[in-house]
Amino acid sequence: MIRDTFEQLKHEHELTGYVARQSLISAASAPTALGTDFEPKGFEDRQVLGDLTSSLFGRIEEVHATTDLLVLDLLVERLGVVALPDGTHVTRTPHLNRTGILGDLFASSPMIKLGTREHFDLWRPAAQQLVDLLRSLGMLERTMLLETPFATTTITGTPVKPYAGWTPEIVVAKYSIYYGFLRDAGVPSVRIPDELVVSDDNHKWGASPFHYAPETHDWLRDTIRAALTVSPAGPPLVPAA
Repeated sequence: MIRDTFEQLKHEHELTGYVARQSLISAASAPTALGTDFEPKGFEDRQVLGDLTSSLFGRIEEVHATTDLLVLDLLVERLGVVALPDGTHVTRTPHLNRTGILGDLFASSPMIKLGTREHFDLWRPAAQQLVDLLRSLGMLERTMLLETPFATTTITGTPVKPYAGWTPEIVVAKYSIYYGFLRDAGVPSVRIPDELVVSDDNHKWGASPFHYAPETHDWLRDTIRAALTVSPAGPPLVPAA
């Protein structure tokens, strides 16, 4: 969602970096030795490589001095992570499976699901590592956590197929402890208003619980604008998902 919204801001602000499809568990993991010869050929491949090499924290360090706002969401956490035999963790993205990098390990290695005790026990120290990094760089106050309830209908009232069969109550139950941890750790957060938790019938990737309506993106655009300190040159912006 964040990257799509930036399209409305790109004439005002510079995108200093973008990391997608990387669980905080993977970001805090040591890079896996598997797939080191993988040559990315496009956006999805680059995100897989970033996940395998645990690139998020290093990227934040690289761009923090020129970044006025770090925007992040936790949508990718819905996918869970895979525990690999070398002791590392990677995000269980469909594209990672399609690349064939892990071979049979994608299906045979333990999957750790969002909302389980095992997942949160891995995620909590990873999230704390992120908070500590942001604080050490002076970026904690320049961070915005976007809380994203899942849509159940589109703008026209058409029902949206639930992700993995999750009802809104299940989504809240799974995510609330994660959002709460980051808020309690001092990360500024905003939540999509209930009336804007709707999907887009005409979204380029199709309607889904997290493919939001244009009005939702307009709200996020305005929320980001309000959070930025505007300078004559226009401040840079880095979303990370």
